[in-house]
Amino acid sequence: MSCAISVNIPFVTGRCDFYGRNLYPNTAPAVKHAYLDALIAEARSVGDDLGEPVSCVAFEGGALGTIEPQKLREFLSELASALPLADDCFVCAEVDPGLLSTATMDELLAFGISMLRFHCLTSNPIESEWLERAGAVGEMAKSRIVLESAGFSNIDTQILVGLAGQTEKTLLKTLRELVLTSGVSHCTLLPARGSVAGDAAFAAKMFCVASAFLEEHGFAQYAPLCFAKPGFELPIECVRKSGDVVGLGPSTVSRLGDLMWANSGDIDVYIQSGADPEAVTESVVEITGALASAQKEIAHLWQLGSTSLSADFGDLVCDGRLTAQGCLDFDEVARRVVAEFVE
Repeated sequence: MSCAISVNIPFVTGRCDFYGRNLYPNTAPAVKHAYLDALIAEARSVGDDLGEPVSCVAFEGGALGTIEPQKLREFLSELASALPLADDCFVCAEVDPGLLSTATMDELLAFGISMLRFHCLTSNPIESEWLERAGAVGEMAKSRIVLESAGFSNIDTQILVGLAGQTEKTLLKTLRELVLTSGVSHCTLLPARGSVAGDAAFAAKMFCVASAFLEEHGFAQYAPLCFAKPGFELPIECVRKSGDVVGLGPSTVSRLGDLMWANSGDIDVYIQSGADPEAVTESVVEITGALASAQKEIAHLWQLGSTSLSADFGDLVCDGRLTAQGCLDFDEVARRVVAEFVE
């Protein structure tokens, strides 16, 4: 048996409301340092209880490059000491194009980085302006210099779909320019959220355009939002709804054996908690009976299997399988599955 660790790094530079995540832009270094210290305290607490090797570590949410290299070195070293990492532990991290320094890359290589997940979003200059971001093509060119110098080439590109004003033409151009390049073996489609997002039907249409393009160019869908070339599937995405995954940080959901728990989303409470479960944990449930059956169904759907449930899923599930909208809004699918079994 083994488990995966998802580490929430919620810091970004610039605008971030379109992610639909609990992120903190332009955060002071002192707050970041205190947060990383809190993560280590939680990791030590979790590490004492695991009793099994960690097969995967995923740094998710924001961008790891927002942590200065010296503090990142200390953090990664302490994290490795706190957790029973397997010798072949798969490590992935989300980063922003253009903000990956050589020093940061060196620290990630020393930790054993396996794949970098870039927030590319769009190559269209007008869409980039809407998002208040620099052009992804130019920023990725900067990052590629760092990657080539390090001899590293395993890349996931995260592309935004459903942005209001996005067109088939701009989306396909983004995919050609940011996915059909050397070293890209994985693509994650991100549904646009917030004020810049179109409606659900439009998002589903753009998702279908992107997925058809990706499949035409050798990327196979293996999870609701994830497409990979054969052999490049991400371990964290494969087990996210079906295996033991422990989340560190606020706004994380964990499952270990028959126990599931969620951390609150308040970063200030998290920093001040000292890894006290009573302060950090928002809810705890035991996965037994009807809930265990629901979790098996959710895992099956996450792996793109079918369901025979009689619930009315609307545009989320059709003929027993996830639709494009179901892929984009999987949390709602999961909620309805639980309701079908438990209520």
